[in-house]
Amino acid sequence: MPKKTKQEKIIVQYRKKLKLLQQNLTVLPEIKKTPVNQKIGNSAPISSPIETPALTDHKGHSELQVAKSNFMADFKKSLLLTVAIIALEIFLYFATINHYFKLF
Repeated sequence: MPKKTKQEKIIVQYRKKLKLLQQNLTVLPEIKKTPVNQKIGNSAPISSPIETPALTDHKGHSELQVAKSNFMADFKKSLLLTVAIIALEIFLYFATINHYFKLF
């Protein structure tokens, strides 16, 4: 396979940056404005809004749920295969002890 040219490398790098920017735009947290009391000198308190990100990220939450469900499905399959292999080994052990697999 031929090596990438300098121009192809630049294009790939540009695509990666675009992808990262698109992901950052979709993952930005919601912003809530909450008033904060501030006191300047001897004057009365002034209320000014401060932007705070929302604590719940719905997209991240659903991705976490999907990851957990995929993990559990894979874990169950792995556990089933492990139990099946151990059972096969136990069966072969007892079969060889009782000479069920006589070749002659």
